[in-house]
Amino acid sequence: MMNKRIKIAIYLLLLLSAGLFLWQFRANYSRLMAEGESKADTDLINVKLPDYRAKAVPAQTNYHLGAWGAGLVLSLVGLGPKKARALPIPITSKPRRSGPKATFWTPSNSCAIT
Repeated sequence: MMNKRIKIAIYLLLLLSAGLFLWQFRANYSRLMAEGESKADTDLINVKLPDYRAKAVPAQTNYHLGAWGAGLVLSLVGLGPKKARALPIPITSKPRRSGPKATFWTPSNSCAIT
């Protein structure tokens, strides 16, 4: 079994990494959306023809949204089983039924046909 301090350190590490990945993802996503917003033409009356010689891709493509999102998912996936194992509530408990106990066929209580 792990020491209580080690468990707390792992929980804090996973929570801090999830927070860091979330913060980086949101910051980079906001930058990406803000870049496209300034170049967008919102005037519907005076529509300009697009310049086909201009680059269609954004000038900066190093946002790494996939990497930040994957890091967030992996840290949350790592935190889920750790936290679920620490819960005092049994997750797989079955509700109790009132009445006689059900019996199932087993080789020991079967009738032999001779």
